[in-house]
Amino acid sequence: ALTYQIAHQKPRPLGDVVRGVPSALTTSIDRLLAKDPAARFQSAQELLIALRQVREGQARFVAMPGNRRRMVLALVGVLALGMLAVVLTRAPQPTMQAPALPEKPIAQIAPSIQPPVLGALLAGYRCAQLDATVGDNNAVIIRGHVRQEDLSALMDAVDKLDGLNNVTYEVEVLPWPFCEAAALVARAAPMQFESLTQLRAGDPVVIEVNAPGEPSYIYVDLYRDDGSVVHIYPEPAQTNPRVAPGVVVVSGKSPGAWQVQAPYGDAMVVVLATRESLGAMTVRTEPAQGYLTKLHRVLNAGELLLGAQYRMITTDAL
Repeated sequence: ALTYQIAHQKPRPLGDVVRGVPSALTTSIDRLLAKDPAARFQSAQELLIALRQVREGQARFVAMPGNRRRMVLALVGVLALGMLAVVLTRAPQPTMQAPALPEKPIAQIAPSIQPPVLGALLAGYRCAQLDATVGDNNAVIIRGHVRQEDLSALMDAVDKLDGLNNVTYEVEVLPWPFCEAAALVARAAPMQFESLTQLRAGDPVVIEVNAPGEPSYIYVDLYRDDGSVVHIYPEPAQTNPRVAPGVVVVSGKSPGAWQVQAPYGDAMVVVLATRESLGAMTVRTEPAQGYLTKLHRVLNAGELLLGAQYRMITTDAL
């Protein structure tokens, strides 16, 4: 009976047991205990952000008797231990090192960030795309993406700035090459495309792309966490036709379409629309470093990029 309850019954809300518990803490605990894996924290970094917001005032601790406050703080400590267990028990993954930056910086920071010192701080992270908005009472929301190894340093540096209140992080953790590809996407207007978010060995990568509002050339690439990029559309040696505005381009359905294969894990689908052809793809798979360097060089030479978008997916062998 107890095993069935653990597996199927939702636990009693923490707020019903302890009055005055911050809603942010209750939400974090509910996510940790969620029956659906998709509803839980997807990484230790995501849990870390939630804990920091509880600890540093985003949760707005309310006045409560000492015993209750100690209980809340103890629960924060339990969550921290849970996060540490996730980190320690997770199988070690190789970390790809970001290559040397191109001549123009990857990170582009909106000039409207206030105050200027915050904008300068956010601009200092390699292979990142960070922006911030400051609202009433200097409440700050930081958005974008950053490398995993820079997340804690970012939060610590923001903590040391004077005059900022209730800092909220809506930050995606992206290792290289995903972080650089995402920064490239941020240079253009967003596009719409449809794809599955989980693929298995042997599956084709079927992508349906809505072309932008003027004639364009469409490119679909799959970046993998081993530092490689697979060219999904156009296929190698295939002529890439110029498409009319609003046309739906579908990849992954031709007889020679690439199928998911090892290495498995996190991957990023990137869709680009350009005014001019970038040339035929001569290989199916190549190192992402060389391809991204080429893209930066070509796109920096003119206003070629009409639109772009990315989506994280996962691949596995089963």
